[in-house]
Amino acid sequence: MAFSKRYVELATPSVSSRGRIVPIDELPKYLSRKTEVYRSMFILDDSAEEHFSQRKTIKSFKGEYMLDRILFDIDKHILTGRELLDKVKEFIDNELRESFELNSIRIWFSGRGFHVEIPDYFGLEPSNNLPQIVKKTIKKKFGNKVDNIYDSGRLIRIGYSYNNKSNCYKIPIRYSELSLPYSKIMEMAQAQFRDDFQFAKWSDETTHIWKDDIVSVSETKRPVSVQIEGVKLGTHVTCVQKMWNKGEVKGSRHSTLLRIVNAWKRSGIPVEIATIGAKTYAKSLNDEEVGRIVDSVYKWEHDGYSCHDIVMAEYCDSMCRYYRAKNFGNSITTIGSVSERYQKFISEDFSSKGLNLKDYYSDITSDYQFIPEEMIIVIGDTKLGKTAWVQNLCVEANHLNTLYMTLEVGELQIYRRFCQIAHDMSKFEVIQYHTECDSTMLNEFRKPINHIKFLQVSPELSDVKALINESGAQLIVIDTIDGIQVMYNNDPINKMDKIASQLKQIAQQLGVIIIGISHISRSASREYLDIHSAKGNSAIEQKADKIIGITGDRENTSHRIIRALGSRDENNFHISCNFDYNTFKFREFK
Repeated sequence: MAFSKRYVELATPSVSSRGRIVPIDELPKYLSRKTEVYRSMFILDDSAEEHFSQRKTIKSFKGEYMLDRILFDIDKHILTGRELLDKVKEFIDNELRESFELNSIRIWFSGRGFHVEIPDYFGLEPSNNLPQIVKKTIKKKFGNKVDNIYDSGRLIRIGYSYNNKSNCYKIPIRYSELSLPYSKIMEMAQAQFRDDFQFAKWSDETTHIWKDDIVSVSETKRPVSVQIEGVKLGTHVTCVQKMWNKGEVKGSRHSTLLRIVNAWKRSGIPVEIATIGAKTYAKSLNDEEVGRIVDSVYKWEHDGYSCHDIVMAEYCDSMCRYYRAKNFGNSITTIGSVSERYQKFISEDFSSKGLNLKDYYSDITSDYQFIPEEMIIVIGDTKLGKTAWVQNLCVEANHLNTLYMTLEVGELQIYRRFCQIAHDMSKFEVIQYHTECDSTMLNEFRKPINHIKFLQVSPELSDVKALINESGAQLIVIDTIDGIQVMYNNDPINKMDKIASQLKQIAQQLGVIIIGISHISRSASREYLDIHSAKGNSAIEQKADKIIGITGDRENTSHRIIRALGSRDENNFHISCNFDYNTFKFREFK
């Protein structure tokens, strides 16, 4: 297929406003003040015009992809500004500058993280499965030094467009400017264009010095349906399909066969049929050995292998129904395995892994615990102190590594408030302390909140699990939960359903506590909340293990009522507190 117009998918004025294509040379005309503009990572061939006119989405696109440059994404995540800048500089120095000239490297500040661009030194050819090739190639050559963002539907912010979250533009950066403070670069990014800057032009003839590093990926083909004695072997788990299609591989046939048989078992294939199928696959193994493998799998009291298994992950494919959620193997559980988990659960000491509100409030006379695998939602009207109350909990729970996703309030303001709460200080006192004290004193000053890390950028829902793993957090606060992005979803009701469901799954899978802060719906009473008051739909009340409500008269009094609106096990509570606007402390009325 030809690339006569070199189409890209366009999304503007937000990342969710996607579904149309434009020639790549028309992108500049969509730039304007304080407007977000995104394009697809990959260029699409001429068949994209007809595809998008019919489907309005990149899904199921059968044409060819190509790249106009190699882009490396280095996001801030939980790094400090200085750590991020050092990481970008280290990547350029260690991975790129040894191979080619510095002036061929283009550096962009994206409004929070950095994009580093180089010509295609791999010599990648257009193909239907180019995204898979690029994804595997970058992973092999650079590992975890950059974010692996090379999915077929990936959108990327274009140069000089706006970042609504950081209130900065995507601007070009000189290599020497990586030594500047992060705050200075953000200040530079407040203006849309840099009149003092122009990238060096890339040569029309790029030497493909990395061609030998390209990882070959065969085109994905649907497997032929396999029937044994009239029974159709399940073919809906794509990684298992690919294992079957590949056939025996010396050194891995045993481990592969275990996963194939496990998938058959879970799809309801009788053990007799699975045995015949296994013998068909593993022709080099004797019948007795194959029989033992099949019998052992069918006797397992657990689900077996999931999407997170290292062998199955090797065969992972975007065509699979489980690809996005990565939830194969997470649904069916035997009574035996549940019993074992429960026995372990009740014997655990949660004092080091959770928090008990009874320890903080004298009016709560029985246990009210936040424990691993739970999702707690805190709701209340605007300016009543929802964020501050949760921050108070985070300061008290200094035994828990905490990741605070501040998706509405800037991290500098959130940090200052944490300092105010921890030291019972006013805003002015915190500012004065940071102005007058040396680094040694500040290190001591920060100790009460050193267990807390921040994330300011709104993550994509599919990235939340990886961020939690990366941070090592035991307690995760999301302020607010509707700040989570959900790709390909413009409907707020459906979006909230996906967020609530996925966050609950993540809490269970990782054994962490998730506290989500939510606004109330327009129809909810500001004076008396119930479990139906959260903004969105019924997903929150259905998925949350506990719902905490905060009410009060923000105009006339600092008096706040904190109530448990719904709990799966514990008795509900009702406490009266004073919210000190000066220090952001919540103090129980005695």
